[in-house]
Order: sequence, then structure tokens, then C-alpha cells
Amino acid sequence: MEYYYKLRIVDISSNHFIICRQNRESEKKNQCVRERTMISNLQCALLAFIATKAEIELTKQKKQSKLSREFLCVNFINFSEELYTFDVKKYVKIRLNEKLNLFIKNGFNATTAHRKVVNEKKREVLHLLEDILFNEGFVVYYENENREGIRGNVFIQMPDGRIIERDMIINLGTKIWNDFNIVWTKKVGDIGTQIQWLKGGLPSKNTRGNYFFGKRGEGGKGRYRLYIQNY
Repeated sequence: MEYYYKLRIVDISSNHFIICRQNRESEKKNQCVRERTMISNLQCALLAFIATKAEIELTKQKKQSKLSREFLCVNFINFSEELYTFDVKKYVKIRLNEKLNLFIKNGFNATTAHRKVVNEKKREVLHLLEDILFNEGFVVYYENENREGIRGNVFIQMPDGRIIERDMIINLGTKIWNDFNIVWTKKVGDIGTQIQWLKGGLPSKNTRGNYFFGKRGEGGKGRYRLYIQNY
């Protein structure tokens, strides 16, 4: 028995493939932007909860993204009641060096190991904030975490059992990040009722270019603290 196959040749122009490829790349890019923005929103929300117990020193990112929202640089967390200041930058540096040595030990060359470690920095900071809040009874859940940020559902369970859902995290994170962005871009104007400056009237940079927010209190010379309220 013989089988005959009828073949139909379809002429598809190269432009069709280029458009499809561009669409796939565009969607992938948009997904990365959403993931980076989500991890930034979650970071800001966690900082807001920590700020009810401690003072936090932040610095603007040196590299600015035109598409996604930057991850805030956390320098120190000052737990005034415990009279203890946690050096976040030093802690993260130690953790990244440990991972770098582990990658090299597992056979990666120095360049590849360094690239992998750089992608871990945001996650180390986020996990630290989660651990601090876990001791206060907060539990953070999210579906997927990758090198770009966070994907899927995310929510925060508060000590009393209430749930801060994804949309609430996005709204809270956006408000906090936008208020800091106003300061960092020198668009002082109307900062809004969510953030109250505690010292010296309108904000200005200290000698190190850092800003503070946290519990209500007196700031040091040339430093400013932000007290988050009504979020």
C-alpha cells in the first residue's frame, strides 16, 4: 500500500517572523519590568511596617532605570528601643561574598560567579526585611521569585491575621516610592499627607545624600527622618 502526501508550500515573508520575534521580546521585556516593579513595591511595603519600630536610612540607586522602578538602597536600620543599629550594606556584602566563594568552589569562573551574585543582591535585602518582620509576627507569601523580581500572587499576613493583598501592596509601595522619588528628583512641592517631614521644614540632602524615615523623633545634624502616617 502506498501513501501519498499532498504538500502545500506557504510563502511567509521574513517580516512576519521579525514581527513575531519582536512581539515575544516585547512581552518578555514587559514581564521583567512588572517583576522588578513588584519587588520594589513589596520592599517599600515591608519598609513601611519596619518603620513603625525603627529608623531606616536610605540612599538613591546610582543606576536609574527608565522602564522599571528602582530597588531602594537600605543602608542602616536603627532599632532605637533595643539601642541597636543593623548595618544592612555590610550584612549583604558578607552574604554576597559567601555566595561568590561558593559559586567559584562549584566550578564557575570569577566573571560568571560575579554575575550570578549581583542578581542575588535584591533578594538578600528582601529576605532580610522579611526575617525582621517575621519576628514581629508578619508572614510574607509570594508565588515565584527570580533574578528579575517577583511574579504571581503576593500577600502579607499581619500579626492579627489580617491579609494585605497584592493590590494593597502595590498601592502602598507606589505611594511610598513616589514620595521618595519627589525628594530625590528635587520636585519638593506638595509631598502629600502620607509623609511628614520632622525636621527643618522642607527636605534637603545631608552631606552623604541620604534620607531617613521611621519613628517620630529628632534627627541628627543635617539629617532628615520621615514619619510614615495614614497609609
